[in-house]
Amino acid sequence: MQKIEKWRLQHLSHVLLKISDLLTEGGNGEWGNVFKHFHHEAQHLATAGDLKLDGLHRFISNVKNCFSGSSSLKNLTLSHKNAEKTEFLNRDYFKEKAMLQRILNEIEEISHEYKH
Repeated sequence: MQKIEKWRLQHLSHVLLKISDLLTEGGNGEWGNVFKHFHHEAQHLATAGDLKLDGLHRFISNVKNCFSGSSSLKNLTLSHKNAEKTEFLNRDYFKEKAMLQRILNEIEEISHEYKH
């Protein structure tokens, strides 16, 4: 049985903030605000004295749902007046999305091991 380390939640929080910043800079401020909210939730989870696994699983599900089904975020590309900046933003955005998915999957796996 493993416990979910606080550093994992802090790393998750950092990635969510980076995605929020990229979305905002890439002309998608509404999505940026959603991920800023997720960032704050992850910070709260990281600093909570007693981590509730049900709350953590709901949080992970909410984040993952942003990238599933017919969500506009699933195939979103970022844009900027400067073409080079657009390329940079999208490259970083796709990299951070992959990192986010990896972190969420790791936390889910650990939390399921911890629960059983």
